[in-house]
Amino acid sequence: MKLLRSEALPFVTDRLLLRLLHGDDHSVLQRISSEKKLAGLIPARNRALATAAKLARNPNAMAATATSLELAVTLRCSGKLIGACDLSATGKTGADVGYMLSSRHWGYGYGSELAVALTEIGFSLLGLRTLTAFVTVDNERSRRVLHKAGFLWQGLARRHSRLAGRWLDCHYLIVRKSQRLRPG
Repeated sequence: MKLLRSEALPFVTDRLLLRLLHGDDHSVLQRISSEKKLAGLIPARNRALATAAKLARNPNAMAATATSLELAVTLRCSGKLIGACDLSATGKTGADVGYMLSSRHWGYGYGSELAVALTEIGFSLLGLRTLTAFVTVDNERSRRVLHKAGFLWQGLARRHSRLAGRWLDCHYLIVRKSQRLRPG
C-alpha cells in the first residue's frame, strides 16, 4: 500500500473531515472506545487508539506508514472528534477497513458517509483494488453501513477476534474496485 500524499489530507466529505491522528486525540478516543454501547462490537486490536496513544507519548511518530493509515473522524462544521478509522494493508493491492464512531453520533448517516469515504481513499487515492472488513455478528448496524458503501457479504469467520477474554464470530465483507459502488 503506497503512502497517501499529504496534499490529499484532510479528506473532506459533505459533513466529515478525516485527518491524521494527533496525540491529543488519545483521551477522546479512549473515552469513545469505552462507551457501553460499543462493548462487544469493536475487537481489542483497535489500531487507531493504539496509534493515538503512541502519538501522545511521541509527537514525532507517524500516523501513516507503508502498511496502515489511521485517521481521526471529525465533524466538518465544528472540528469535534467523533471517532477514528483505518486502512491496513492486507497485501500489495488490498486493505482491511476499520472504524468506530461515538454512539452519540449513530443514526445520522455518519457511518455510511465514512464508509464511502474510506472506499474512495482506498481506491482513488491509494490505488487499491480490494477492501475487506470484519464485523462482529452482533453489529448488524455496521454491516448495513458497509453494504451501503458497496461491500458484499462473503462469509462468517468463526472465532475471528478476541474481546474481553472471549472469542467473537465476525462477518467477512469485501468490495472490489471493479465493482460498481452503489450510492448510499
